[in-house]
Amino acid sequence: MTIGIERGSVRVSGMDADVITAAAIATDAITADGLAADAVDEIAADVWSALVSLGAIPQRATKTVTFTGAAGLGAVGNVPLFTVIGEVEILRIVPYVVASLTEPGGQPAPTLSLGVTNALALFIAATPILDMDTGEFWTEATAGNVANSGVLIPAALKDVAVTSDIVGTVIDNPVNGGTLRVDVYWRNLSSVSSVVAVP
Repeated sequence: MTIGIERGSVRVSGMDADVITAAAIATDAITADGLAADAVDEIAADVWSALVSLGAIPQRATKTVTFTGAAGLGAVGNVPLFTVIGEVEILRIVPYVVASLTEPGGQPAPTLSLGVTNALALFIAATPILDMDTGEFWTEATAGNVANSGVLIPAALKDVAVTSDIVGTVIDNPVNGGTLRVDVYWRNLSSVSSVVAVP
């Protein structure tokens, strides 16, 4: 194929050929830019995936529980929060009381702990739920019964290696109202690992 070039209205080549125009050049450049952007996106995704698998990038999982008193939702026993696969480091776990927890009025009043399936109070020991009020970060077993505008995250909620599922545990009597959100910031320690909120 012979390429003719138009300058103004004068054709340089007398042959009937494709003509290079500014619009054609621009279209080709846009196409090349698109291909380059796609290549960069693929490389960035591969780098991100590699950093995550090496444990260099912290990840976040969040679970919100609205207590009803039903099994797994406030009945005496475990409240499943996160499924843990492999070995992970919990960089921070931050429980927050979205709405005050309540109980049906039995005695003794219920308590709630936070831990893993083989260490039920690993993060926070049994805490009276009536002390857990709206707007409060739950960080210790003597919940302050006040909303916090900010709180230092205690050592028990940071830098903990686990291999078991994360659970809350209701003791003595059910919790039949209120909402708790738990945010987990974690990184993997093994090649196949994850922290996923229980549906």
